[in-house]
Amino acid sequence: MLFGLLGVLLIAAAFRPDLRAVALIAGLVSTVSFLAIAWGVGGYNAQVARVVAADLLAVVLLLVAAGIEWRKSALA
Repeated sequence: MLFGLLGVLLIAAAFRPDLRAVALIAGLVSTVSFLAIAWGVGGYNAQVARVVAADLLAVVLLLVAAGIEWRKSALA
């Protein structure tokens, strides 16, 4: 349920600029938290390794989006 809510928030933020900061922070907290848990536990299987790889990509993309939003707000 929480992943669904986060997904809805991220989709809504694509159309509502006032939600973008909250959505980016929530997305980063979610992905970084999972990565920290996965790395802390270690020894995960191939399926979890795919989720780790996807979350690493998600972190990069969320950071790029945050940089774009920050730059847009700085120029405004």
